[in-house]
Parts: sequence; C-alpha cells; structure tokens
Amino acid sequence: MTSRRRLLIRSLAFIPAALIALFLGAAAVGASQTATANVKIANFAFDPVTLTVNVGDTVTWTNSDSQAHNATASDGSFKTADIAQGQSASITATVPGTHTYICTIHPRMMATLIVQGAGGMPNLPNTGAGGMAPRAAQPWLLLALFGLLACLALTATILRRRARA
Repeated sequence: MTSRRRLLIRSLAFIPAALIALFLGAAAVGASQTATANVKIANFAFDPVTLTVNVGDTVTWTNSDSQAHNATASDGSFKTADIAQGQSASITATVPGTHTYICTIHPRMMATLIVQGAGGMPNLPNTGAGGMAPRAAQPWLLLALFGLLACLALTATILRRRARA
C-alpha cells in the first residue's frame, strides 16, 4: 500500500470525530444564547403591553417620559430601580410563568411579562421527576448524524477496496 493511500485512510478515521465535536460545540453555543427584549415606556404606558421571553433572556425598559417609572412584578419575581427620562433598566428573566407588573409610582401603568421555561411552555413546575417537556427540533443533530453516516459509508468503501487489493 502506498504511503499516500495510508495517509488518506488515517485522515478518514478522524473525520467522524471531528464532525461530532464540531456539531456538539455548535449545539452548546446555540443552547447558551440568550436574547434581549425591549419595552418602551412612553405616555405613561408600557409598550408592548404583553411580552413573551424565554428563561435567561434580558428584558430592558427604556423611559421616554419626563417622569420616572419602574417595572415591578405583582408576584415579586422582579423589580427595576426607578428609571429616569432617557434611562434604561434591565432584568434577567429567571422565573417561568405569566407575570403582571406595574409601575409602583404610577400604578395604572400595567403590563404582562410571559417567561417561557426550557420547553417553551410557561407555568410548568419543575417536579424533578424527569418529566418530558416538548423540545424544538434540533437541525444540527440531523446534520451531524448525516455527516457521521456519510463518513462511515466512505470509510467502509475504502476498506472494502483495500481488502480486494
């Protein structure tokens, strides 16, 4: 067997491992990404009035009014400091569920923050019993599986040809 052919066979052996590492790394990065949602405070109102985010996302309120405002959840799950005109305040959504909130300075200002848990469903308690939650499709997993199968098929073909030679 020529050294070129041996090098090719050895190189092919690393391809499945490299593909798996690549796609698992991409999945870890994708899983840790969070989003930022913005709420505008103007004319003594929160805009949007209802906002849906995921656990771990950041919600930022920006005050466009001349008066100070805040955002305080009725269930105590979050509270911003008072926000002066042109300023912002942020929280990280950590408690899944539907949270109504008000400005404690102007209690007629009301809105709702819906925080979805890991499965994308609000208000589901964590029982710790290993229950199944719906999950979004993972296209990277299918791509990784396809790449692995392609590499294995190519390696098998090369090994068959090598055995015949």
